[in-house]
Amino acid sequence: MPPALESGDIHLWRVKVPDEASLPSHWLGFLNSGERDRVTRKRIPLDARRTLTSRACLRLLLGMYVGRSPCQIALDATPEGKPILGGQGTPHRIEFNVSHSAEWVILGFSRGPAMGVDVECHREIEFDDLVTGFFSPIERKAWASLPNTNRCEAFFTAWTRKEAYLKALGVGLAKSLDSFSVTLEAGSDGRLVWCADNPRAPQTWRFISIDPAPGYAGALALDNSAKTLHTFSFHAPEGWSF
Repeated sequence: MPPALESGDIHLWRVKVPDEASLPSHWLGFLNSGERDRVTRKRIPLDARRTLTSRACLRLLLGMYVGRSPCQIALDATPEGKPILGGQGTPHRIEFNVSHSAEWVILGFSRGPAMGVDVECHREIEFDDLVTGFFSPIERKAWASLPNTNRCEAFFTAWTRKEAYLKALGVGLAKSLDSFSVTLEAGSDGRLVWCADNPRAPQTWRFISIDPAPGYAGALALDNSAKTLHTFSFHAPEGWSF
């Protein structure tokens, strides 16, 4: 078992989506009817396994932290769409966030501090169009100075930082992606450089890079109240590793 999730702690879990032969058959029983419908509607097998892995492991881990079975976990959402644990009080409540791409699922949990996670598998898309449409002027200037060979990695590095920050704020689409700037450099934890509606945000937020596997980019956004980060992995059917 992992250590207890104490006030100020962040627990970050990396889960490899199991192949068909390794997928635990009882996971589907952890889900509610709406979640099971989402899994069964997926036509691509990897998509179905990834959705099942994401929801089952979220319920498993939340159940472990609050002392309930996975089936007893009540999931709710704020008016802005941020997922929350139902039926809990406000003091030191558990914050959680989930992201998945291709063969990996990332889950973050905290007792108090705001946090957000995002992960993306590298792939070829219309980078320039997306940078023009969604990046801030500061980021567009940094993008223009990059050699073509670095652009795929830099794009997903920046994109995951931006998504993780928005998810940590819990504001959904109310805050536009071009209203703040992050650093694009891969291979480092990165920084929040500028935020239009909160000039102090760069001093109160930080990023930690997540690297679940080669060919992926990921980011964990944390506010400065976070004290300790613990990272864990789960591989079905072997179980947890710490």
